Amino acid sequence: MSRTLRKGMSDAIVVLVLVLVAVALTLSVSLIGFSLFRNYGAQNIIAVRGEPSIVSQGGKYILNLTLQNQGTTTILIESVSIGANVVNTTVFSLPGGSIQTLHIYLNVGYLPSNTDIQVAIKTSSQLEPVFYTYAVVS
Repeated sequence: MSRTLRKGMSDAIVVLVLVLVAVALTLSVSLIGFSLFRNYGAQNIIAVRGEPSIVSQGGKYILNLTLQNQGTTTILIESVSIGANVVNTTVFSLPGGSIQTLHIYLNVGYLPSNTDIQVAIKTSSQLEPVFYTYAVVS
């Protein structure tokens, strides 16, 4: 009788190694996915409440704007602009879950009454860094 000498790993060890590699790959992919999407999901969304208005007061224009932070962390309103040249860079802080009315002074010469003017609001949110609304001049 001849004896066959078998060299290599047994089937049980091969299966064990394959299971360990599969578990390690699954954990790596899930860790990468959760770390990427955790930051995206934690971003805040800001909503405009009511109708923004621009009023003339003593020769100056004031934009009255009510914003709601629908997220859980504080977001910054970095600038508010109307048109291409009128920008107010006063930074406003909007805590998570809060609603605040902002009174923003605009350095502009003349705005015609009863017109809608586009307002661009720049935020610190990566989800929606700039959003637009319209304000009525009264």
